[in-house]
Amino acid sequence: MTAQATRRPVRFQLGAAAPERVSARGGWAAALAPLTLLLPLGSCDVATPGDAAPIDMVESDPDVKLWCRTNDDCSAAEVCCSTGNLGRCSPGDAECALPDLQLPANALNGDLFVDQLLVAPGFSSTIDQWSTANRGATRSCALEKQCVLDSGLYKLLRFSTQVVTVGAAELAFGAPGAPGVELAACDGQPYLKDFLYYELLDERGSRVADARGRGALSCQPARPDTPQFHCGFLGVAALGSLSYDARSDCQWLDIGKLQPGDYRLRITVNSDRAFLESNYDNNVLVLPVTLPALDPLAPCPTPPDPMVLSHSQLRDCGWAPIPTATCTPGEPVVFGCAPCEGDPMLRLCDGNAACTSDRAFSFAEGSDVARKCPTAHFTCPASGIYNGVVGVYDPLGAPRFVCAPHPLPTEAD
Repeated sequence: MTAQATRRPVRFQLGAAAPERVSARGGWAAALAPLTLLLPLGSCDVATPGDAAPIDMVESDPDVKLWCRTNDDCSAAEVCCSTGNLGRCSPGDAECALPDLQLPANALNGDLFVDQLLVAPGFSSTIDQWSTANRGATRSCALEKQCVLDSGLYKLLRFSTQVVTVGAAELAFGAPGAPGVELAACDGQPYLKDFLYYELLDERGSRVADARGRGALSCQPARPDTPQFHCGFLGVAALGSLSYDARSDCQWLDIGKLQPGDYRLRITVNSDRAFLESNYDNNVLVLPVTLPALDPLAPCPTPPDPMVLSHSQLRDCGWAPIPTATCTPGEPVVFGCAPCEGDPMLRLCDGNAACTSDRAFSFAEGSDVARKCPTAHFTCPASGIYNGVVGVYDPLGAPRFVCAPHPLPTEAD
């Protein structure tokens, strides 16, 4: 679908499934009335929604109108042309240009890898920081932004994303509180709630994982070449770009329960068409992704493969087997090793099949520094059989450990 440019001002209807082409006169001001957007150019003050406060547009030069809600906000010789959540005062004899968002072929910039994330209440940490004591954990945005639904240990496919504007117009998002623009309490950074949509498709084209890309927008003071955008008013200039780093919150898909195989990563920008564009046909990028088949008892690849976790609890390489054991279904079980050396870890699974990360029901980690040996507490599965694997946190970096796992006394004993 391609929207043709028009001399008439255009707007979108808030809450509509698709934007409509209607006059900007009337209606627009009322729809945006609850927002307070401060535009002192060069400032980094971020305005938040007020209580039914009118939109407040403060121009750096009172004699030059920049942003508008309706034609009435512009001079007699200008019209208000839609450019995102607000309009631009443009010459009345010119066509209203629209932005055109695009995902370039190199949008990932080669940044695609498998990662582990521990999300605990109020905290999260990457595989390089993780431990049972939340070593190096930082304030979590994953739960607040609903990028994960609960605390836990997640196996993720992470990737970078770049969005470019190839159209003749900029795209104005506005301040937090404008439609689709949120301010995260966890880190104080603004983000776009539904701007990006990520999907993983199997070989039949069925969706097996999806997520909204809610990475933080970089808040920078106004620049000389784009003074209209700053920390108090967010947007992207014509022929500009937005970049989302793979290591930031919410730049991922949860692949913890997926089987090895070939998939397709589909990224869509402006998926809900909340912003008017001159062309929606270039808003989707599809890339092949292969999740390799792994044997938890095989050595981890060297050099490290970005698609293979080579350290952490959720890796599927570099483990040693724990023999199958039996227990009484429904009864508490304590399983671990003491004494121990190094940083050993345990992973336990139901039954006697290979204990891969997607089948594990219990994890335990020790710490040489804390002089702590791994101990798993769990309820005996209905099968009455369990097995597992034992290994060290980083088999490539610090492979030596001592741990001979065995059942330990429970409190009832």
